[in-house]
Amino acid sequence: MKKIMIGLSVLIMMCLVVGCGVNCSSKPPKRAYFYKDGGYGMTYHLGIFPPYGELSHSAGCTKYDYASSHLYMDKNHGTIRGDEIVWKNIFGETLPIEERGGVLSNISVVISKNSVTISGSPLEGDNGVYKIETTSPDSWGVPIN
Repeated sequence: MKKIMIGLSVLIMMCLVVGCGVNCSSKPPKRAYFYKDGGYGMTYHLGIFPPYGELSHSAGCTKYDYASSHLYMDKNHGTIRGDEIVWKNIFGETLPIEERGGVLSNISVVISKNSVTISGSPLEGDNGVYKIETTSPDSWGVPIN
């Protein structure tokens, strides 16, 4: 019995040492990117990329990916109401904003030179400040789903 207890203690200590030695990546920032094309009858196409994480069982760290949504609008600066935007997911499907109890006109998208601020969205994780990037989302080093 004593050998089993010592063996379990050693095993637990090894797991703790290995767990502490893992270097986990930090949560990436929210990002936005203006594409060169419009769509859905609108002039501008903006992609927003909020990060989301899942616990990786193999490393004991959170693995981050970017979710993506695409906003099509006729203005590329200033304050834009949600009902002035065609809001699609990566597959081109309309996001279920109303299904989650949201009202499009309550959503506000404020676009400045360096950032996009979204408020009033009932979609979890979409509210917040997004840095406008000048490089393609493919170059960010974080998978996009």
